[in-house]
Amino acid sequence: MYDTKTPEEYMRLLEQSLYEIEDLIRCSEDEGDVDIELTNQVPRLQHIRAGLQRIAEQLASGEHEFGKDKDLPFMEQVRALNYLPFRPMFDALNATYRKGFK
Repeated sequence: MYDTKTPEEYMRLLEQSLYEIEDLIRCSEDEGDVDIELTNQVPRLQHIRAGLQRIAEQLASGEHEFGKDKDLPFMEQVRALNYLPFRPMFDALNATYRKGFK
């Protein structure tokens, strides 16, 4: 569903993931004390957002390398989240990060 075959497709998926994370952070801020579970996840969401931004910067500068058979630096935080409706996007980003383009 989120298979990326080029760096451009990867960047679009990364940007979409960044938008979704930022939206979830905004929702948690709007909910405040109403949804404590979501509010408690904000530090992880912020860590993931920072990681996405770093990779976007590396891609833009040409410094990023794919296919090193390692997880994205923030995948542990992604896996630790209790609620992430767009998790498949991160799984796709991570798969390409690990294996490179097909």
